[in-house]
Amino acid sequence: KIKGAGAKGGGAAGKKGAAMVKPKLEVEEDAHKLVNYVCGLNYRIDGVQEPVKIKPDSEYPDWLWSINVERPLPPLEERDPNTKEYWMQVNRDMKRQRN
Repeated sequence: KIKGAGAKGGGAAGKKGAAMVKPKLEVEEDAHKLVNYVCGLNYRIDGVQEPVKIKPDSEYPDWLWSINVERPLPPLEERDPNTKEYWMQVNRDMKRQRN
């Protein structure tokens, strides 16, 4: 018998890697903060950040309210094939067809 040739042999086949540890994410539960501040915004590299207060709609520029957030994505025919987004959509569509 050849050592390591079978499923129960001494080879590396069938061994599992180290378990992946899920990070513990902090969740804000204070209703006052959730309504009045942008929670979970990490805009500083050094980690020292002050909470960002949500302003009234009138203090934001008008173009912000005209951004198109519609879904689904535009068809491939309307996208430029020289962009990363085009090929990401092609890849996504191919995966959906296979499943």
